[in-house]
Amino acid sequence: KRLVFTFGTLYQDDIIEALLGAVPENFYATLQGYAIYKAGFETRSPKVQAQLIESKIDPSTFKFVFVKPDTGNSLEGRAYYIDLAEELVLDHWEIYPDWYRKAAVRIRSADGVEHEAFIYTVEYVGEKLAEFKRVLADPETVLASATAARARVISKFPAAFA
Repeated sequence: KRLVFTFGTLYQDDIIEALLGAVPENFYATLQGYAIYKAGFETRSPKVQAQLIESKIDPSTFKFVFVKPDTGNSLEGRAYYIDLAEELVLDHWEIYPDWYRKAAVRIRSADGVEHEAFIYTVEYVGEKLAEFKRVLADPETVLASATAARARVISKFPAAFA
């Protein structure tokens, strides 16, 4: 198992459960040297834009949050212990590697222990946020999308879930 540090949509129990089938063992953690940014549909590659449109996303209202390196900042989030099958589901959800990339990071748990983890991140221009909403879209729509994403991955890669 390895640790994934989450801060936005994946931070939420109901969404992570819809994606992974259960809420994995987790803990609250801090990521130093990163900040939250917000961007919209226009920053996405044509390939990702097409995927979003296929998913019935409204380009005029679509927004997402992401983290990127930003010295002097820190971010509170959750770290989940995930296995390879769970990582496969998260990779599909995050449209990895066409949208998000993975970066190795060091996080600190509440008890002060450092852990190696990874995050989904991008290097885009965006609006830096001092405060942010973890889930920008309608929660019910996100849950339905997460449930459908899990089902797609399981049907596409059944051996990973056997």
